[in-house]
Amino acid sequence: MLDLEEFLMLRDLFNKELSISEIARRTGHSRGTVRKYLRSQVPPTSKKRSKKPSKLDDYREYIICHRLSPPFLSEAPSIHMWIKSLT
Repeated sequence: MLDLEEFLMLRDLFNKELSISEIARRTGHSRGTVRKYLRSQVPPTSKKRSKKPSKLDDYREYIICHRLSPPFLSEAPSIHMWIKSLT
């Protein structure tokens, strides 16, 4: 995705009557990308992504309470095996 500065630069080059192919050569973007942003009236904005739940969320409480105490601290492989046995 282009940032605001690049978007404005594309617009500026287009207003100087450069072709889309020439703008693409100068900026290093594809002709399709240049065309897409020149058709757009507003600068690009990034969209917030929804947070995906962790696969370990169902086991979080058990791991924190029982497995992360000092005697079990180095037992990551056993935690993995335990979770695999539950599924």
